[in-house]
Amino acid sequence: CYGETLYLYLAQELTFGATHPDEDEFLDVLTMPFDELFAQVMDGTVTDAKTVATVLKTKYLLGL
Repeated sequence: CYGETLYLYLAQELTFGATHPDEDEFLDVLTMPFDELFAQVMDGTVTDAKTVATVLKTKYLLGL
């Protein structure tokens, strides 16, 4: 049987700072209001399962 473990972390009140990505690591940072991201999950715009799970769990945990 194959399984995958996914760890989700919730961090609040973060600030931007210097980054030190690996040589072959590329990150694109996109910010948006949480309600907009949630709407995109619910209307099917966002379909990545890990992102969907994280958004739904965050909404539940924060009571949003």
